[in-house]
Parts: sequence; C-alpha cells; structure tokens
Amino acid sequence: KKTVKPNWQRYIRTDFDKPFKKLSVKSKKQEKILKKGKRPLHLLRPVVRCLTSKYDSKLRLGKGFSLGEISAANLDIQFCRCYGIKIDKRRKDQNKETLERNKERLLEFKNRLIVLKRKDDKETKEKMKIEFEKNEQILCKEIIPFEKKEKETIQWIDKDEIEKLREIEA
Repeated sequence: KKTVKPNWQRYIRTDFDKPFKKLSVKSKKQEKILKKGKRPLHLLRPVVRCLTSKYDSKLRLGKGFSLGEISAANLDIQFCRCYGIKIDKRRKDQNKETLERNKERLLEFKNRLIVLKRKDDKETKEKMKIEFEKNEQILCKEIIPFEKKEKETIQWIDKDEIEKLREIEA
C-alpha cells in the first residue's frame, strides 16, 4: 500500500515569497504615509473594555464610536466620516463611564483638529501650516493615547485587622 499520495507536490505550500511580500507591504505603507502627509494613518477609535471576566479589567481600542457617543459630543455622522472618526452603528452604550470616556476622547480629537479652509486668507493659512508642521505624523492606531489601567482590585483584610475592628465595635 502506498503511504504517499500521488501528486503530493500539489498539497505542499511554501512561503519562499515571504521576504518579498514583506518588502512590498512596507513600500505600500511608505506610499500611503507620503500620500497622507501629516494626517494620521488610521481612524480614531473608542476605548472599550474587553468582554470576558478574565480580561474585563483591561482597556482596548473598539471598532467604532456609537451614535450615542457621537451625539453626546455634539458631532454628526457626516463630520465623523469627513475627519477620520470611525463609527459603529450597531454598538450601544450600556455603561455611563465608557460613554463619558469616549465623549472626552471625541472632544479632545475635535480640539486637536486643524482644518485649512479654501477661502482663508494667506496669513492664517501660513500660521496654520507652521502649527501643522510642528505636529508629528501619527503612525500607530492610537491617535489619542489612553492609559490601559486596570480596574481597582479588591484588597483583602487580614484576620488581625478583623479582630481589631471587632474590639473597637465592642
């Protein structure tokens, strides 16, 4: 009985082109950077908690801002699409804390935003360009960095402290 299938070469996959793919991905990213100028490469995303009980103490970037967060920050969907804010229509705000955090994130982004209008006079445009050149380009997904702080952990009381508390109560 044969142990090897006929035409076994068909079923083998090789990655000899990996280094070349790496170079092409890198060159495409460089082209995108040059094309975008000083604008961030990625869209602004909300900060959310991880789902399971093991990881719910950690913060991470979500898919997009909910419509409630956008309206709380007095923005509209058209503005968000124009200026690089990601929207997730399916997401709902169930927690007031996350709504406030993401509202502050949106407001901070709006305050940082520099918009050059076509009809502005030359002096204001030059001032804006100087200010624009001071800022560095943001290459990472975190356009506005956030602290990945964890929830406060429960501190257990020692037996000695419990006995002291009982003595004080009595």
